[in-house]
Amino acid sequence: MELRRLTRPLRRGAVAVTALLTAAFYAGCPAPPAHADDTPVEALNQIANVARSQLSVSINNGGPGTVCSPGYLTSCSGNGGKGEYWCADFARWVWAYAGFRTDGLNAAARSFKQMASAYGGEHSTPRIGDAILFHNRGGADQGVVHHVAIVVAVSAITGEVSFVSGDVGGEENTRGPEGDEEAHYAHTAKVREDTLDWTRGTHFGGESAIDGYVNPVLNGRPLQGGGGGSTGGSGGTSDYKSWVRTYASAPGRDHGGTLYAGRNYVFCRVWGAQVGFGSAFNHWWLYTDMDTGGRDFVSAYYLSGQGNDVANDENGTPLPECDGETSGTGRGGGRYWVRTFSSAPGRDTGGTLNGGRNYVFCRVWGAQVGSGSAFNHWWLYTDLDTGGRDYVSAYYLSGQGNDVANDENGAPVPDCTSGDDGGGRSWVTTFASAPGRDHGGTLYAGRNYVLCRVWGAQVGSGGAFNHWWLYTDLDTGGRDYVSAYYLSGQGNDVANDENGAPIRDC
Repeated sequence: MELRRLTRPLRRGAVAVTALLTAAFYAGCPAPPAHADDTPVEALNQIANVARSQLSVSINNGGPGTVCSPGYLTSCSGNGGKGEYWCADFARWVWAYAGFRTDGLNAAARSFKQMASAYGGEHSTPRIGDAILFHNRGGADQGVVHHVAIVVAVSAITGEVSFVSGDVGGEENTRGPEGDEEAHYAHTAKVREDTLDWTRGTHFGGESAIDGYVNPVLNGRPLQGGGGGSTGGSGGTSDYKSWVRTYASAPGRDHGGTLYAGRNYVFCRVWGAQVGFGSAFNHWWLYTDMDTGGRDFVSAYYLSGQGNDVANDENGTPLPECDGETSGTGRGGGRYWVRTFSSAPGRDTGGTLNGGRNYVFCRVWGAQVGSGSAFNHWWLYTDLDTGGRDYVSAYYLSGQGNDVANDENGAPVPDCTSGDDGGGRSWVTTFASAPGRDHGGTLYAGRNYVLCRVWGAQVGSGGAFNHWWLYTDLDTGGRDYVSAYYLSGQGNDVANDENGAPIRDC
């Protein structure tokens, strides 16, 4: 997602993508080593098939902006509502679409490096389906992984690897309508296939080199080091847990409560205010489930046997970083952090949001709440501390003016969208029961909510068809995707909510 200036082939005499797919990568060469977890070959080939299927999507989309239809996870919105560097979005989307886990991974390419130990470790020999990592060759961030792609072919004869990248070949300027360089690059970049010598250190463009390879893990199989069951696909949040030991009880930073001493899990880390005593200190804060007080951050100062400003798990692996829009598990998931100066009552169902640092999902304009000359018409949808999900008035936000509803970084909280209940649910009607794509199960006919949509394989009958897939809670079988073909009264390749507004992309 952060790779730049990749505008021409890397190997001398390189040819078009179609010419790269020669017999040397298939039956004419010895089979590459099997995955250590004995993942079925057909499952790994599915990863390659999914990645390559997006080459034509990117090519056919053409001009600036159109690469964000369909988009990949938060590729088109993760930069304050605009496009972000999206190579990691693409790699995660491919793994998830093919039925593999993405726990602990986020929109930063380096998250694949940080989570490598959970996926069997980083290795030097590529296999089909692997994530191939690239680091910077120089500069202030020398050695830092900043690009990730998907291995689609390996030749044991030539020692070469073919890989498909998202977010390559973009234009670096700020003249585009997207408004900043990151968004402009994200919207003009494409999906592309390249071939290189597979050796670690092989240069890729003028700034990058191969760092190594990370195995995928099938849904339903455990990660090394923990983690719950699979989330089932892109758009879901991760419950990956990293285990640590604390030598004393640690207080919560934002809401009080306590994490007791002993072996505990944490989700991710953020850099913040220093905590310490004497010469011992730590700036890292760890997001976790407190023993009392709900979810909160605790200082890594309380970790046992680690040095200053170190925040590793019990195996010595650096904890993954929270990605900014911290969800209930420390991952991106449409949750925006704010501070409230006092407890705020729920608008519709009662209950209370306690004062302090809290997350909200989105905002809607409504009745004014205020005192004296201070007022606010915005209402924020959130998980209350008591009473479930509800709206609270933005009047209770700390340090903001009248009719302002920004997050703690000063960015406006996004509006709840048309057809959206404020919790990420868009309402639709299906004319028949729809089968789950990845895990089985059924979404019954009638009025249902969906969470988001992704572009995929066509489903249809006769002249009716649809390529959109809708992520939802099935009536049987948990969360999965169902085809938008089953939507009532909509045309081919249309996926709108009941008010006619396009369902948001995953």
